[in-house]
Amino acid sequence: MMGPPPPPAPILVVGVGNVLLADDGVGVLLARELATRCLPHAEVLDGGTLGLALLPYLEGRQALVLLDAMRGEVPGELQWLSWPLPPHWGRARGLSTHEGSALELLAAAELTGALPPKVWLGVVTAGEVSTRIGLSQALQERFPSLLRKVEAFVLELARSIGVEIPSSGASKL
Repeated sequence: MMGPPPPPAPILVVGVGNVLLADDGVGVLLARELATRCLPHAEVLDGGTLGLALLPYLEGRQALVLLDAMRGEVPGELQWLSWPLPPHWGRARGLSTHEGSALELLAAAELTGALPPKVWLGVVTAGEVSTRIGLSQALQERFPSLLRKVEAFVLELARSIGVEIPSSGASKL
């Protein structure tokens, strides 16, 4: 006889974006690489362009980290934004480089009660958004550093919600 399914990992990390649009796929590429790391306290998903179809994955989590690209001036710059954002921020700053933004997913999750108590957006400034597979040179150069920063952030978030992290829990990049 099978028992109930195990509870979901306390942290969900989702990379969103379109890998066919150069730097717009940076969130997805970060998530794919992060998924190869030893992060037993987190489930990492390639959310691609799934948008609202990601809602069921948010339920039962203590924290959510969304990785996405945004418009801006300094390619490869990483900013951490906590939810809720000021009402004007996403539109004024042009948060998402694609349709079906992370902001729409978060708003829907909030309305349905699926939103975890702690939500962070890791937004990376895109250097190039055009029909092309692969990151721009600027983001390729910054990718290892971005990955280290995201992994460190997820580990610190885990500690902040009371998850015990073994000293060997962080991978060496």
